Amino acid sequence: MDEIIGYLSAHPVIAIIIGIIVLIGFLFLLKTFFRLAIVSAVILIIAFTAWHYFSSSGKFDTRMKSAIEKTKSQARGAAEKSKDFIVEKGKKFSEGMNRNAEE
Repeated sequence: MDEIIGYLSAHPVIAIIIGIIVLIGFLFLLKTFFRLAIVSAVILIIAFTAWHYFSSSGKFDTRMKSAIEKTKSQARGAAEKSKDFIVEKGKKFSEGMNRNAEE
């Protein structure tokens, strides 16, 4: 062991090269580990979502359909209110324009 340390002390360039090789190997292992962890997490999320969907699919469908219908009815109501509002404001504007034209 003392011989290896003595050799690396005498030749610092080789010590730097060995350090870079070790660092690259360590980074490669970490990159592989993180890739494996991300893929595993995605697979677990997909599996949990599929299990949840298939275990309560009837409930999910009825809730989604009711939410879509509620959204449609609210959109229709908002469209009617805005249409009435625009017509009312248009009438007031045109009355004002008629008064100005008569003067």
